[in-house]
Amino acid sequence: MSWHIILPLREVHQQKILNNNYLVLQETPLKKGSLIFKIMRSFFLFCGLIYLNLPALSQLKTNMGAGRLGGDHINWDDQFIIVDKNGGSFHSYYDGVEGNPYFIESFRSSTIKLVSGLEFNNVTARLDLYKQMAQVKLNGDTVKMVLPGSIAEIIFYDTIQSLPHEYKFQTGYPEIDNLNRNNFYQVLSDGKVTLLKSSIKKINKTKNEMSGEISSQFDIYEDHYLYVKYEMKRVKRDKEYILNMLADKRKELETYIITQKINFKSMDSIKKLIEYYNSLTGSI
Repeated sequence: MSWHIILPLREVHQQKILNNNYLVLQETPLKKGSLIFKIMRSFFLFCGLIYLNLPALSQLKTNMGAGRLGGDHINWDDQFIIVDKNGGSFHSYYDGVEGNPYFIESFRSSTIKLVSGLEFNNVTARLDLYKQMAQVKLNGDTVKMVLPGSIAEIIFYDTIQSLPHEYKFQTGYPEIDNLNRNNFYQVLSDGKVTLLKSSIKKINKTKNEMSGEISSQFDIYEDHYLYVKYEMKRVKRDKEYILNMLADKRKELETYIITQKINFKSMDSIKKLIEYYNSLTGSI
């Protein structure tokens, strides 16, 4: 069985070392602000992604210098993530756990946008909701896990009842509750106000009262948030709370609530109301 390691590309000179079955990306600092640094940063970022053999590079879009890959300073000794060629986790805590940690267990075609502005289409990927990390399948069914802070957005393409459907996830939102900027949020409505869904899977243990046996399973926890005026607000399923968030169009929304029979106990209804609000206000 072959094992692979992937580390995030940073604003540094990247040295690629292929040692038997391991791929390690090491960092060598360069002087920031110099023309050489900017050129080499772009060059090595591009070469590093080419090395990973992500498909459909013909549609690559580049916006160098916009944002960074990675978040806080990396402790390299703690950041080695190992997965096998089938995507199975090396860590033993997945053994014997019922269910799976993924948004959708099978791999899907996707578009991945990196924090740097690089964009890749037709990437085969899936999202681990337990680790809040994306896995990408490369040529030859090799699977690698991308560390937090590298991906800004990932869109999965699917079909529901023979109709095309997509799921958009984004990172980088302000911290709230126990969530940080590396958490993936599903974007349910985007515009002046963004409706977000947080989905996290955790491993819970239960004890059989008869046999005393302890079993483990993945359970999913979901919360909804509004991103408005650069702040995160937890959604309350309450009419006045929602209308206060959308006060500039309150009159129109009041009418819409009556005609559409909006039920504030239903997230589908709240989503419908947010989408209508965004249609009135246009994009940010």
